[in-house]
Amino acid sequence: MKALILAGGFGTRLKEVISDRPKVMAPINGKPFLEYIIQLLRKNGFGEIVISLGYLGDYIKAYFGNGTNFGVKIEYAVEDFPLGTAGALKNAERFFKEPFLVVNGDTYLETDLKNVISFHERNKSLATIALARVKNAGESGLVSILKSGKIKSFKEKPKSGKGGLVNAGYYFFNPKIFKHTPAGKRLSLEKVIFPKLAKARRICGFPTSAGFLDIGKRESYEVAKTYFQEKKETVIEAKAPVRISFAGGGTDLPEYFLKHGGRVLSGSLATYAYVKVKTTNEPFIKIYLRDYKREEIYSLGKILPYDGGIFDLFKAVINRLGPNMGMNVDVWGEFPAGSGLGSSSAVCAAFTSAILKLRGDGVSKGETAKIAIEIERDILKIPGGWQDQYTTLFGGINLIDFLPKGEVRVRFLRISQRIIHKFEKSLLLFYLGAKRSGKEQQINLRRNINIGKNPEGFEKLKALAAKAAGFFRKGDVKNFGKLLDKAWSIKKTTSKKISDVRIDKFYDLARKKGAYGGKLLGAGGGGCLLVCAPEKAQVRIVSSFKKQGAIRLPLTFDFGGVQVKLYEN
Repeated sequence: MKALILAGGFGTRLKEVISDRPKVMAPINGKPFLEYIIQLLRKNGFGEIVISLGYLGDYIKAYFGNGTNFGVKIEYAVEDFPLGTAGALKNAERFFKEPFLVVNGDTYLETDLKNVISFHERNKSLATIALARVKNAGESGLVSILKSGKIKSFKEKPKSGKGGLVNAGYYFFNPKIFKHTPAGKRLSLEKVIFPKLAKARRICGFPTSAGFLDIGKRESYEVAKTYFQEKKETVIEAKAPVRISFAGGGTDLPEYFLKHGGRVLSGSLATYAYVKVKTTNEPFIKIYLRDYKREEIYSLGKILPYDGGIFDLFKAVINRLGPNMGMNVDVWGEFPAGSGLGSSSAVCAAFTSAILKLRGDGVSKGETAKIAIEIERDILKIPGGWQDQYTTLFGGINLIDFLPKGEVRVRFLRISQRIIHKFEKSLLLFYLGAKRSGKEQQINLRRNINIGKNPEGFEKLKALAAKAAGFFRKGDVKNFGKLLDKAWSIKKTTSKKISDVRIDKFYDLARKKGAYGGKLLGAGGGGCLLVCAPEKAQVRIVSSFKKQGAIRLPLTFDFGGVQVKLYEN
């Protein structure tokens, strides 16, 4: 979206404070006022800005340049002589072919401009003015609006102390507005054009109680200094649980379920990926991966290229969701790399959820899962199924159906706390530490599906998912463990790359020491091994695995899914 900033005024009332620069460049806590406006526009998705220049315009141009250092693209419309707000608008006509925003350069409105735009579009208005609610209108004119949202009239200079709605200096226009602004004339939008449009019921008003500043006078200029000094940073903390897949894995691959339908039984663990986002006024995004002790910085407003590295996931989220504000992002996890627990999907879900929260988008967990799948599977071309994203977002123990038309149905298993504890005591999770390539395993699995290899195996896995859910509901640990053993045997027939000699030795050792069954988690080739065993056999299994170099990980179920909280720091 494009915006025009009217910055050609003389700033007569601020002459005693600043005389060597345009009033929009009045310094506030080390930055010109205009920079705060540009930050606000960038935050609201306006990546292209035209600045109308007049008095001392070169001062503005020298400071902002083409906008690269501020995360936006800036162009300039120069007035050869003072044109007033309507004349300046007409002078910039060549830049605007679509609906656009106009901002008076000496006003600041702390609001979500998407709401103004949405209101404008619903009313199919020629022009919409954002209206600020003030206690004392002072020299500003009060605005009267009808129930329809159309502006009835403008009342100049009301009685002292009277409050109400005033023009906030933020306007959203249809390009047809240029037909109402004659070229080459000094004319005012506020005093001439708007009253005419109001009389013809062609203009709407959008009331807001958001913070409003007008630095036209010395007193309000001092207020602005205090306002920006007290502004707080927004902090968003998101955590996403990793997933544990019990049965049906492989049938969640779109290559399979779009033809035959898929079903998995999976749960989420109280082992989390964490993302902490702090907004800044800088025109860049800084990503710090705490576990890798690595950092990258990206300029706003640019499509970030992928290089196959560990930052690609974050670049893809940024490219897909397009956050238009500076931020510092800190990422870490409670799991080992290559665990087979869907950790990358947990990180993606956490970061995606954080950015959606920051943008104020009311997106459901199901819709967020679709976005995360799009990022991982379509944008980054990471092969894999769809269960990870749904499981980490929803949390709990779920039977998930993947339907041939691409729809997904998540059925939460309502299980008593007693049974949950029973399974937590009966399941052991070990990190084998082997290097694995989930990508290689998934490619091989997809290849086998595409050539129609072992279709009976996938159908059996799908059927076992529903059966496993039944055992879980009843608290039948023994039969659940035996089912895991059966599912693991079938899963290995779907691809030769799922297991290897080392994994088989660990699994055989667990069975020899008394385990009911178990399975490798993830696509295969290494990572974590899940073992289901009676309590009397667990000491033997843990001791034997430890001697072989395996690391036992905690296993407690999570029932909250992705959790996001926003606060000011």
